[in-house]
Amino acid sequence: MARAVALVATLLVGLSPGSADAEADSRLFPHFKDETGVLRLAQVVALAPRQMIVDAGSSYSLLLGTGIPDEHLGDGRIAIARVYCCGGLTEESEAIWVFVPPGATAETGDVIEVRMGRSPDELDPGAVNSLVAVRQHGGIEPDGPCRWLPDDPSLWLRILYCDEIELQGWVRQKTFLREMWFKPAATAAAVESPTAEPAPTPATEAPSEEPTGSATTPAPASPDSDAVPTNAAPPAATAILVLIDPSLQKSVREAAAASTPPLGVMFEGEPAAESYAHRLGLHFDSVVDRSRQRRNREGAGAAGLMGWMLGSITPWSCPTTHTLTGVVTNRAGEELGKFAVQKVQKRVGTMLACGEVERPNDGIVRELLAEFLQRLGDEKILPEAVAGD
Repeated sequence: MARAVALVATLLVGLSPGSADAEADSRLFPHFKDETGVLRLAQVVALAPRQMIVDAGSSYSLLLGTGIPDEHLGDGRIAIARVYCCGGLTEESEAIWVFVPPGATAETGDVIEVRMGRSPDELDPGAVNSLVAVRQHGGIEPDGPCRWLPDDPSLWLRILYCDEIELQGWVRQKTFLREMWFKPAATAAAVESPTAEPAPTPATEAPSEEPTGSATTPAPASPDSDAVPTNAAPPAATAILVLIDPSLQKSVREAAAASTPPLGVMFEGEPAAESYAHRLGLHFDSVVDRSRQRRNREGAGAAGLMGWMLGSITPWSCPTTHTLTGVVTNRAGEELGKFAVQKVQKRVGTMLACGEVERPNDGIVRELLAEFLQRLGDEKILPEAVAGD
C-alpha cells in the first residue's frame, strides 16, 4: 500500500506545468518510438481531477493540441497507470498517463488495455495514450485472470499478463531494457481482444485509416460467460457424470463438446445426474521444478548481499508440470479405467524463487482436457463402460 501511495503522489506531482521542451518526455506518449500504436496492459493507480488536468500546463496544451476538446477533459478523464510492479525506480519511470474517452469508465485498480499514442513533432501534434478496454475490474489477485508475473510480491520488476492473450495476437517482448506483453499495431487495429470491455471512440476523433473494431463491433462473449449450452439431456450412450471442481465445469463442457465424437456430460446437482451409471473423476495437480533455484541460492549465499539482490530480480525458468488424472467408475465405485496426461508450462520466476501454482490456467486446463478425452475415446474406456448401462 505504501508503495502505491508513493507512486501516485510522484505521478500526480508530475502532472504539473512544464515547458514545451518536455513534450518528447511526456507520459501522455510512448516512452519508446517502437511502441507507437501497440496495445499494452496497465493498471490504474489514480484518476486525475479536472482541475489538476487544466493546471497541468504543457500537458494540458498537448491534450488539446491532439484534437481532444476541453469538454472531454473532466474529472477522471486522465488515468495514471503503472505497467510494472511493485516498487523501485522502474515502476515510477515507466508509468504512463492515459486518456479515458467519454462514455468509458475506469476505476482505480482496474487492469486496462491502452493503445499507445504517437509522439508529436514539428509537423504532427501526435496522439495521446488512450484507453481501449477494461480487462479486469477491482484490482489484481494472484490467481486472477490478469496478474503480475513472476508470482512473487517481493520483486520490483513484474509484468502484467492476462490468461490466453497470446492466443489473441499478443506478443511477449523481452530485452535488456524492458519486458512486456503487447499486441502489435497492425494486429491491434484489426481486432480487439475478445475478453475485454471496449471503450467507445470519441465522436470528435478523426476516422482511423485502419478499423479499430472495438468501437463498432460488439465484443464476443467472454470465456467466463455461460455461452456454452448445458447438455440437459445428452444421449445415454455418450454421456457420463463428471466429478470436478465447479469452477472447471465450463471448461469440461467445452472440451466435451469439441471431442470426437462429442461427449455429453453431467455434473453433480444437475437434473437426472444421479441416474448416470458411470462417472469420471478428474483431478489436476501442478508441480514446480525448483531444483535450479536451490542450486542458485547456494551460489548467492557465497556471493553475499549483492548475490542475493541480483538473484532476487533476475528472471529465471520455473518449469511447471501440470497433470490431469481421470478415473472412470461405475455407480458401485468399481474402477473401469484410469490414466493421466501431462503438460509442461514454461513459467518464469527469479534465480532464487518460483511462485506457487494452485492449478493450471484456463488455456492449459482446456489443452489437458482435450488430450484426456481423446485418449478416453482411443482406449475405448468410456464406450465399453456406457454400453453396459
